[in-house]
Amino acid sequence: MTETNKRIRPRTELDAIVASRIKALREEAGISEYKFPQIVLGNKPTAARTKQLESGDHRPEESVLQRIANYFGKSVLYFYGAKINDSGDVEYEDGHEMPINERLRHTRLARGMSRQEVIAAAELNRSHLHSLENGVMQPWTKASILLSLALGIPMKYFPLEHNPDSFPIKLMRYRLSRKMTPAELAKRLEVGLSYVYGMERGALLPKGEVVKRLFGLGFTEDDIFGPLDMEAFLLMRTGMRIRTLRIRKGITSKELAAAVGVSQQYISAIEVGSDQASIKIIARAARMLMVPTGFLYNENKDNLQTHKRKRERLYVQNSNQRIAD
Repeated sequence: MTETNKRIRPRTELDAIVASRIKALREEAGISEYKFPQIVLGNKPTAARTKQLESGDHRPEESVLQRIANYFGKSVLYFYGAKINDSGDVEYEDGHEMPINERLRHTRLARGMSRQEVIAAAELNRSHLHSLENGVMQPWTKASILLSLALGIPMKYFPLEHNPDSFPIKLMRYRLSRKMTPAELAKRLEVGLSYVYGMERGALLPKGEVVKRLFGLGFTEDDIFGPLDMEAFLLMRTGMRIRTLRIRKGITSKELAAAVGVSQQYISAIEVGSDQASIKIIARAARMLMVPTGFLYNENKDNLQTHKRKRERLYVQNSNQRIAD
């Protein structure tokens, strides 16, 4: 099963599993319902308390579940049908998945962290964490990233507006992991504060010098623009290929024009398809873009575009001639 089609286990079903595992451990140890609270929890002996714990109607408090786990030498995760896998991630039995609120609680327990420690690390208040763990509210983007950093939960489990591997999420994660404010990041990138907000919201992609500064912070082309879609790229004409790679590498049209030895207007004309580049120009552009010349040149597409433009010019000339006549 993939992460997207795993069955989400409802809370009532999870509570029933917790209750059944408490009962199974008690019966295996030969402890009566009456004695269980006294022996395991250090409370007064009473069968009513045991029946309540094993009913599945109410989930035991964390402290109670921890005492039971300690007595029987189990991890608290055992009661939820979970374990820590080799990657250090919480994994559930039978290929099930849990809502993010349950995963937050289980991961916190697995890491041995108190609520107060998570609150401090994720910059939340107590009521927020309580609401998140009880499923009353969903974590917003910033809280999701901070909780991911604090608990080591992969971003794929959080309900995000953007893809977890998208540039807005990676940029915000970079900033928050270094405890930087948006203003501090703006200063590093030499842009305005609104530019940073725009990138983190996914409203704009960086260009030119900003891309180069992001490279300096450790971002890659794929981090910023996503992997290059080769199928779509190979269908592009030469001008569009040049533009695509130029933007991905943070090179301005002015810089490319200087490197190729032509005007900026000529580069723009090539990119929009109103003019065609010679092989010599393409080869120089390829060197600047650090790709083989053949990677830029689409002979069939470019010839087709050239013939189309010639037909359009001829049509306009003929139309003008008829009007003049």
